Amino acid sequence: MTRARMSEGAERFFFEHAGYSYDPATETPEQGRHRCAVALAEAEAWAKDVGVAFSWEDDWNVGSHVEEYDAYDAEPETCEVALASLGALHSSLGCVDDADANYRRVILAELADELRFEWLANIAARDFTPSTFGVLRSNPGHS
Repeated sequence: MTRARMSEGAERFFFEHAGYSYDPATETPEQGRHRCAVALAEAEAWAKDVGVAFSWEDDWNVGSHVEEYDAYDAEPETCEVALASLGALHSSLGCVDDADANYRRVILAELADELRFEWLANIAARDFTPSTFGVLRSNPGHS
């Protein structure tokens, strides 16, 4: 994926709004933050290119946050699960509380990054080329 495919400002957005990790033996915190921002921007662009479907659903099955978790003094206004799917591949994150638009975008990019990893692993395991993926998309039950 080339950076030209990323939406304008995506890297900067993820640099400002997403978490990050870094390896202190090989990079500075700033370098790690940049690496993670680029990865999320690329995952977001990839998801758009291949047609990943995203959705949000209520996730109140967890019950009372105040009773179940020590970190809550009051119930959140919203509790949702974020879902991403591409053919037979699925990724999700539950118990997302009171997410604003920025946090939602970060979460969806993280789910896209997980799907992209699984998609590449499936290609490698099946010895497919990227052009074969069109067959998988049109026939999700293909194995």
